[in-house]
Amino acid sequence: MNSPDMAVLDVQYLYWCDIQLIGYASGDYFFKLITKSGHEFIYEPGDFGWEYLNFQFHKNVNEMTDEIERSLGYCDYAE
Repeated sequence: MNSPDMAVLDVQYLYWCDIQLIGYASGDYFFKLITKSGHEFIYEPGDFGWEYLNFQFHKNVNEMTDEIERSLGYCDYAE
């Protein structure tokens, strides 16, 4: 569900949980983890585990966009 005020990125994992990244127009966002048994856990800034999830998510997104740019020929060879 996406709107001008809210966007949801749904990541389907094969193992123990699915992750939703839910963001608001204000720039605030949080993670919702959904286990295969249907339990939901919300992680917001300051929660235990937030820094790891936030770091891992951004790392994965950065790697994905780098790969897309390389495949499109936008590689920065100066690195």
